[in-house]
Amino acid sequence: PPRPCYALCRRVSYLPIVSAPAIASFRSYAVNLCNQNLWFEYAASARSVILRSDLPMGVLYDSLVTGKRHESSPSELFQVTIHFTKFPIGKLIRCWSDEVLQRYYMQSLKQAAYTLCGNTKIISSVPNLIGDLWTSMNSGCLVSYFLFYFPHIFRITT
Repeated sequence: PPRPCYALCRRVSYLPIVSAPAIASFRSYAVNLCNQNLWFEYAASARSVILRSDLPMGVLYDSLVTGKRHESSPSELFQVTIHFTKFPIGKLIRCWSDEVLQRYYMQSLKQAAYTLCGNTKIISSVPNLIGDLWTSMNSGCLVSYFLFYFPHIFRITT
């Protein structure tokens, strides 16, 4: 059997992106690996939970691990199992490519902007916002991004 892989992940990252090195190392142990069948599972103490690939790691961790803080230590590992077969059709959205995942991210960002501001004009008024944020998030350069874009995105008008 393959050895476990460990990764230190950003809370704003997504499972399909941060799991790429683990998937590459498991390819030699499986036949006919297909990204369309890829899915993730978190094994809690008494049950397992299918993880949504379209949610950031921080949301998944907070809802599954820190939500039961009284039972765990604050530094508990988020142990995720990667499955390459038997995709749970009807229970999960397929996110087999970065483009699909980026579309889900863009939709979430628009929903957040609408919730905060009542419209999505802020998102469309900043050129290359979605692409730049997506690239910054995946490369880990969020500081430079927020120094430039944060004032534009969250400006409060009266």
